Amino acid sequence: MKPPAVAEKSEAVKPEAQPMAKQDNNVVMAAPDATPVAEAQLSQQQAASEKVAAPGATSTAAAQQTGAASTTQKASIEDSYQSLLKTIDGWKTAWSAQNADNYLSYYATDFTPADGESLDAWKNGRRSALARPSWIKIELGEPQVAIVDSHAIVRFDQHYQANNYEDKVVKELEMVKENGEWKIKKEDSL
Repeated sequence: MKPPAVAEKSEAVKPEAQPMAKQDNNVVMAAPDATPVAEAQLSQQQAASEKVAAPGATSTAAAQQTGAASTTQKASIEDSYQSLLKTIDGWKTAWSAQNADNYLSYYATDFTPADGESLDAWKNGRRSALARPSWIKIELGEPQVAIVDSHAIVRFDQHYQANNYEDKVVKELEMVKENGEWKIKKEDSL
């Protein structure tokens, strides 16, 4: 999977949008190849935080302190981001392999089915849907990701193919950290 476009939850992302890095309180978004504009935005935020981070320090010491924190934050953001992408790839692989137990393990314990049915009824329906076709192939487009603390919204084009059915939708996953792992809390086809 190539690096996806990244955006704040409230900001629409156009397919041609460049990956960006941003840190604002507990709102973090990142991409490994952040653009110079994003770096400038981050630098402006770092400059503003110098006054808060080290009120009595010289500007050089404050900049070094802020730079070290920024590097640590970027690494943490990147780890969370890569973990999220790995989870989505594992979910897709389990679905394509028709491995119901593995597929369902990617859903949070408080997952909310879109149609209002109970979680147990939804799981039974998914098990049947996975067993029905003789093969399943899933292709996902480049995801758009917004991460806020331990919550994420991921949106991508999804192409589902099986021997008996095919569709293309825009999928949106609301994901949460559960026991340190990303899980799907809500799933919608837009």
